[in-house]
Amino acid sequence: MTLVHILGDGSTIPELRKSHAIIVIYKGKIAFGSFNKEKYLYSNEEYVDVPTNMAELSAEILAYINNECAAMMEKKHAVHILCPRSISKKMILINSELA
Repeated sequence: MTLVHILGDGSTIPELRKSHAIIVIYKGKIAFGSFNKEKYLYSNEEYVDVPTNMAELSAEILAYINNECAAMMEKKHAVHILCPRSISKKMILINSELA
């Protein structure tokens, strides 16, 4: 599991590439998809571009979280995790490609 830190200027540690996707865990809820720096900077909400095939990938994401980082579900702040390549390569995004 690789934690991703998003800084105030929208940069990330580690640096995210177009081929990367993230999992966001916040208050027991999960979002996953491609990090959208512009949305993060201007709205700071809904800053993940969700894949169109989210429903079919949800079970894999939940299994990954339960096996690798279940304790993160209890955090009171947003936790960003680098999505495993085995899952991110299956994501279908409207405005960008994960290749």
